[in-house]
Amino acid sequence: MKAKRYVIEALKAEGIKHVFMVPGGELDPIVFDMVEEGSIQPICSAIEGGAAFMADGYSRSSNRFGVCAAIGGPGILNMATAIATAAADHSPMLVISGDVPLDEEGKGFIQDSSSLGINTSAVMAPLMSGQVEAHSAHQVPFGLKNLMTKMLTPSTKGPVHLSMTLDVQDNDVQDDATYKPVSESMLHPKYLNESAFEEAFTALSEGKKVVIYAGSEVRKSSSWELLTQFAEKYSLPVATTISAKGVISEEHELSLGIIGWVMHPYANKLVMEDDVDVMLCLGVQLNSAETMAGSKEFKAKTTIVSYPNFHNVFQNIDYQYEVLGDSYSFLSHALQVNDERSTKLLAGKQLREEWLAEAKASCNNVNAYDVENTASGSKPIHPARLVKALRNVLPQDTVMAIDSGAHMMFAFHYWTVTDPTQVITALDYMGSMGWAWGAVIGSKVALPNRPHVLFTGDACTLMHGMEIKTAVEYDIPVVFVISNNRAYGNPKLRAMKFSQKVNDFMNIPAFDFAALGRSLGAEGFTVTDPSDLEATIEKAYKLNKPVVIDVIVDNVPTPTKVYDKYFAASFFHGGKL
Repeated sequence: MKAKRYVIEALKAEGIKHVFMVPGGELDPIVFDMVEEGSIQPICSAIEGGAAFMADGYSRSSNRFGVCAAIGGPGILNMATAIATAAADHSPMLVISGDVPLDEEGKGFIQDSSSLGINTSAVMAPLMSGQVEAHSAHQVPFGLKNLMTKMLTPSTKGPVHLSMTLDVQDNDVQDDATYKPVSESMLHPKYLNESAFEEAFTALSEGKKVVIYAGSEVRKSSSWELLTQFAEKYSLPVATTISAKGVISEEHELSLGIIGWVMHPYANKLVMEDDVDVMLCLGVQLNSAETMAGSKEFKAKTTIVSYPNFHNVFQNIDYQYEVLGDSYSFLSHALQVNDERSTKLLAGKQLREEWLAEAKASCNNVNAYDVENTASGSKPIHPARLVKALRNVLPQDTVMAIDSGAHMMFAFHYWTVTDPTQVITALDYMGSMGWAWGAVIGSKVALPNRPHVLFTGDACTLMHGMEIKTAVEYDIPVVFVISNNRAYGNPKLRAMKFSQKVNDFMNIPAFDFAALGRSLGAEGFTVTDPSDLEATIEKAYKLNKPVVIDVIVDNVPTPTKVYDKYFAASFFHGGKL
């Protein structure tokens, strides 16, 4: 069996049916074989970075892993930002690259970066959980299995890279080589340091005002139903990180909403203003964004942290107990506790219910800032009105891919979800602009029966909007919604306080993105009047094809009062702006 065929059969064994790529000469053997055989569909993106964004979106929505491919040299280097984004969020992704034949390396072969002294594998190494440069076909079976293991193991989960030269792709692996799929136990391992758990639960039971802070690992371990059961059993309020939005339904009476950049009022009241006895952090990395830049106000008398691998937990706040283990195992054990500790915790239910009711009353029972803007009739359109219209029209199970930019603050506030599968984001660390253009396509491929909407900005569209053509080419029905404020939104808001000259620099010309969509084969609508929003969104959704909705919005301050207090003053210009 040739190496190219071995890789294809391995992907088939893992249930992979799509590979996102930009084809090129150094990939010809494996791509030609893949197309000819027909079991795996290659999807050609507009640019290699878009292919990697698609693989990332597929990974996040499938709860398995995505696959992308590119030539070496410029192809793989174009993927760097997308791979870094996946690495930052521990999103598993297999990156396959082709390279020039071994006997041509360093001789000036076109697209051979080694001719310039550039080792692309070395360049990509900090972004990868593992890499294999196959200089022999015999390296491929062992190397691929090793990469799969690293890609899916909790302590090393993230993107991995298999590089094969042209000649290696067409050479034979050893005769007895067979690929054994990664076991389900590796995909979703369950483990818990039980002695640490017992100590932590004892401390938990001593608290009256107890809050759960849930992070992305709750979603990744598929433990959100257990989280809700545990919270309900003891009336424990639950706050989430941005990437864990929806791990408890945001309509649930115990939901506090998001802590972080877009902290909701209930969360702000209970976590930042009240005296919390115990904070149970489940699957939270406690990075700067998740702890209000390490604010002294973000604290509890006792903090318990449970996480699968503590080298990924940051030291932004002090915590007293650490429990090594995944959230599923922690919650499973917690629900089984039936002794004096559970009795103590149950005794505090009424107090916590009253505490939460007081917090809600002090926030006028509204868990979002500036909700009056959701009914605004202003022109240009208020972004809050746009998000509310999307929520009013689109089915509850719609998946929204949220891009990076000023628009995201409105999405996190006003796009309410009942489970975490209804939103995907890459905003824990990198915040890569344009990520969601590819990610929403990858997610739709992973979940073809779920409606999908992209929520992005005009600057993001300039970066990766050509992926409209990918959705059109492969008949992938996505509603692409552009919150178009004709500016680099957040920089412009800061620049407005500096000078008119700097303010003007942040403008973006009034491009017609609906026309761009139509030119690429999609349908395209422009909305300038808020009264037209819902009808246009409904029409776009019912078309069941790629549609671009270019919504002309006002560049208004984002609903981020907490962000302004804890981040902006600290990070931007020493608070001078």
